[in-house]
Amino acid sequence: NYRNSLLIYEYQQKLINQNFDTTVNFDEILDYYNTNIKEFKLFQDIFKGRFIIIDKNAPNLKSLFKMFKSNDDEVDDLISYCMLYALEYYINDSSWSYFNSIKQKLPENFSEKEIFYSKRKYDIIEGEKYLYLLLLKKTKFKGTTSPFSVEKEKIRALIVNENKINYLDEIETDLVNRGKSSNYINIY
Repeated sequence: NYRNSLLIYEYQQKLINQNFDTTVNFDEILDYYNTNIKEFKLFQDIFKGRFIIIDKNAPNLKSLFKMFKSNDDEVDDLISYCMLYALEYYINDSSWSYFNSIKQKLPENFSEKEIFYSKRKYDIIEGEKYLYLLLLKKTKFKGTTSPFSVEKEKIRALIVNENKINYLDEIETDLVNRGKSSNYINIY
């Protein structure tokens, strides 16, 4: 039985690799999200924004602060500066990120309530050796509905998996029906 199960599994994988289409229509993903929106709750706080860890003695800090607070006009200059002087940086403020990923990097004396839950969305936190620059453009809190962009890839993988299961079921049903019609299979 174990050998047969392995052979069947290997055969199914070869069928999927050869004949199964893994493309999923964007509208199908969006429709799934909208239909099941109550299922998509955040388990962590998320944000869109910027984060930089920089040495206190880095050159042109005033220029850095200005670029950091600015709109997208100076992003290339900001990235160039960070590549040269920042210990760590995250500038992609157009996509959602988990707040815990940067919270772990902030000094211990910093409370996320100071900025994450306040109306003030920009802060410079001073540590012993480093400055921590944090800019939050948008925030979403744990327990609220997760944005589509965060869930899109998970939904796509879920739909592909459901389609694989349906594809394998169709093949199995077709094989059984062909076996019955050609008298290779007898069901008692």
